[in-house]
Amino acid sequence: MKNRTKYPYLTLITGGSRGIGYAIADAMAAKNSDLVLVAKEPKTLQAAQKKLKKCRSVNISTVAGDLSEMKGCEDVADYCIKHSLIPNLLVLDAGIFLEGSLVNSEPEDYQKTLSVNLHSVYYLVRRLVPLMKKAAAAARVVRTPAVAVAGTPVKAD
Repeated sequence: MKNRTKYPYLTLITGGSRGIGYAIADAMAAKNSDLVLVAKEPKTLQAAQKKLKKCRSVNISTVAGDLSEMKGCEDVADYCIKHSLIPNLLVLDAGIFLEGSLVNSEPEDYQKTLSVNLHSVYYLVRRLVPLMKKAAAAARVVRTPAVAVAGTPVKAD
C-alpha cells in the first residue's frame, strides 16, 4: 500500500457536515488537508462541501452513511478503500443525544445513542486503523466528545 491515497494528507471526519465536525473540517482544510466528510444526511454533506470549496482549495469527498448501523460504518470504510481514501487522520465526531430523561427514555433510543456514539467508533477503527498504519508513518485517531449534555435536576414526585 505504498500509494496510500490520491492526496498527500487526508482527514476523514464523521459528523463533518456541521457543528464541531465542520469546524474541524474547515481547520484541517486551512492546513491543506484533503477531506472525507461523513454524515447521515446527503443534503447537509453537500452544503458543507459547497461552503468549504468556496474558501478552501482542497479535495473534498462526501459519504452519506447511517452510523447507527454496523452496515453504515462498513459502507463508509468500503467507500474509502474502493476510492483509495485511507486517511492520515481519523476524526470520530459523530454523535447524537435524544432529548428527554434517561429514566423515561425508550430502550430503542438508548440503543441508537450507543450505536452512534460508541459502536460506530469501534467499527470504523477496526476497519480503517490497520490500513492507516500500513499506509502512513503518521496516522492518528481523534475521538471528540460528540455530545454535550446539560445537567437536568431530578425532581421529587
